[in-house]
Amino acid sequence: MKVKAITIAILMVVSTTIVQSQEVTTKALKVVTTQAPNGGMWPQVAVDSKDVVHMVYRIPRSKNADVYYVRQKPGEKAFSEPIRVNSIPRSIAWGKLAIGKDDRVHVSMGTAGYGVYTRMNDSGTVFEEERPMDLAVAGRIYADQKGNVYIVCIAPPDPSRNFKFEESEWALYFVHSRDNGKTFSKARRVTQKELGACNCCMVGGFLDQEGTLYIGYRAAEKNVHRDSYLFISTDFGETFQEILLSNWRLNACPNGDYQFMQRDGGPFVFWKNRYQNYVAKIGMGEPKHVTVPKELKNRKDGILISNTKGEVLHVFREGWTRGKGGSVGWQLYDENFKPLKEKGFIKDGSLGEDHLTAYALPDETFVVLNVK
Repeated sequence: MKVKAITIAILMVVSTTIVQSQEVTTKALKVVTTQAPNGGMWPQVAVDSKDVVHMVYRIPRSKNADVYYVRQKPGEKAFSEPIRVNSIPRSIAWGKLAIGKDDRVHVSMGTAGYGVYTRMNDSGTVFEEERPMDLAVAGRIYADQKGNVYIVCIAPPDPSRNFKFEESEWALYFVHSRDNGKTFSKARRVTQKELGACNCCMVGGFLDQEGTLYIGYRAAEKNVHRDSYLFISTDFGETFQEILLSNWRLNACPNGDYQFMQRDGGPFVFWKNRYQNYVAKIGMGEPKHVTVPKELKNRKDGILISNTKGEVLHVFREGWTRGKGGSVGWQLYDENFKPLKEKGFIKDGSLGEDHLTAYALPDETFVVLNVK
């Protein structure tokens, strides 16, 4: 596979506004916090073309868990009764969700040693029996309305030895379906250079309706270069454009994530560098910087989403550690990334083993899940 390196200028880089480290009660109703149904952990949410909210989550917290699926149609006050996604009980660690052609639900799930895939059946009542993918570990999943489905992950060169390899030996891989998940290709490698892969940072991706695939990930070259890269393919993974987003020399894993947000004029990529969060519009032209107040110093990670009005919500965790949790904050911006009045901060509001999840509803409301 060819990797074509080009230069794409970042039009906008934003470090987000400070939120005071105290609990804030917001009067506005743009942002609401709630719990996933049935005490579900690690919820993943997607909204389809008919504004139906789809969600998967796992129960219980233990490593050997089940993944359940629920949905909520417009106007309904509650989610549907849960459907177990995995066919073998207590066999899954987590699940990732995507909505594809004809609003079919696709799920990628992690097991003890490899990744599996399933999709909703034609009648929308149950999930097909899960299938192993040609990937050493489970990955995130992305789909479009044309029948393309991608699963992307980082993996070692020899799955049987898995974490016995140095991070500098890991690489970025994907599998691809052109028939809405009926069949998948063999695994293909994205990173050609010896960039490595930070194996506790999450890979992020986005598949637009033109079929362009975007992947963000953190390298681990020589185990100390934790640089952030963006890969873009317009030919179904035959070639990738390689863009360096930022440099970070660190002999440790910063536990970060990569996310994408579609707005007018193109997608935005969101990532963490040097313990701060940044967002950039992907496009051509000279860099245009936006200056904002100084951030909190111990922000671990965050998510960025947009509603139909173009407003942007940044949700983040402050002082979070695995097993102990931390605080949760959020800041709302207008379509030009100007901070609005609505913001919040809940001390000790984040669970120690859960992930940040939020989504936007058709009425422009943002929902933040699993905040205490």
